[in-house]
Amino acid sequence: MHLKYEKSKRRDGETMQAKPNKPDQLELNYKRVALGMSDIISTKLDLLFSFRRVSVENKIYSVFSKLSSQILMINLLNYKSRGALLIVEPVVLQRLTDKMLGGSGNGQSSTFEDFSDSEVFFNQQLVDWFTQEYSKADIEVDYIRSERELQKIHFFFPDEDVQVVTLSAYINNEYAGQMIACHPKD
Repeated sequence: MHLKYEKSKRRDGETMQAKPNKPDQLELNYKRVALGMSDIISTKLDLLFSFRRVSVENKIYSVFSKLSSQILMINLLNYKSRGALLIVEPVVLQRLTDKMLGGSGNGQSSTFEDFSDSEVFFNQQLVDWFTQEYSKADIEVDYIRSERELQKIHFFFPDEDVQVVTLSAYINNEYAGQMIACHPKD
């Protein structure tokens, strides 16, 4: 829980009181999506999966796009009248696909060059689950396509303000990586 400190005056002098800082509607919606996705993935794959942290940040798109030079699974979505990105880090996709194919969910290759056909297939399943959970949170999105490199996507102007939502994924109580949503600032 975030705490915001406010000064309040009392008869006995000035004191500091901690008051809860309420998350905004966007953060609440993504927390609902994260809980729903954690439940779906855990149930479908018989795996201990959870998103343990949801953070929302405002960034300039050019700053955000420079942070990701590696190959990623980037899903392009229609969001409101614009677009949005749903990014899945390779290690998360590798581990979930490993579990889907009968493995432990802990395996990952030591070197990563590109996604396998199974990982591409499972990514599409993840996107389907996300769009279902988004709609439950009154966020309507439609899948357009997937890309591997962020520099090939032109949904935002370089100097545009975007909201970046980071979901920290855990598999079998170990940090596995992130799934990141990026969309225009409302």
